[in-house]
This record gives sequence, structure tokens and C-alpha cells, in this order.
Amino acid sequence: MYAWKRLFILALGWSFFLAAPIALKAQLNRGTLEGIVTDPQGAAVPGVAVTVTEVAINVTAKTVTNRSGSYLVEALVPGEHSSALRRLK
Repeated sequence: MYAWKRLFILALGWSFFLAAPIALKAQLNRGTLEGIVTDPQGAAVPGVAVTVTEVAINVTAKTVTNRSGSYLVEALVPGEHSSALRRLK
């Protein structure tokens, strides 16, 4: 009986150890911005460079819209942001 209790405690400890990176990742303070770029008629516009800048510290994140005009900018630092769109040739 004592061996089972010890094995259970050991397994429980390892499960917390292995789950720690998942829990720590959730503690990051970052944001995400996503959207779709369309023309005045509502058609998707692929190949648009999207630049998002955190105003206070001038940190930029860049991406390009896909075939459906969608974009996703991840890991944005908290704060006020500006965005710029530029059509690539």
C-alpha cells in the first residue's frame, strides 16, 4: 500500500513538472491583431504588407495578407498601436 502511495505522489509531481511550461506560457502579456483587407467593392486583397507599430517604444511587427486577404499579427506588446497597409507589387 505504501509503495502505491509513493508511486502516486511521484507521478503527480512529474505531471506538475511536465505541465509547468504550458502554464508558464499562458502568463505572457501579449496581444494578437487579425483582419481582412478588402477593396471598396468588398473583394479580398492579397499581397498587402501590414505593419503594426507600438507607438511608445517603436516596436514593429510585419506580415503580408494571404490569398483571401487575411492577416494575423501575433505577440504584440501591450500599448497603443498604429497600423499601416501597403500594396506589394
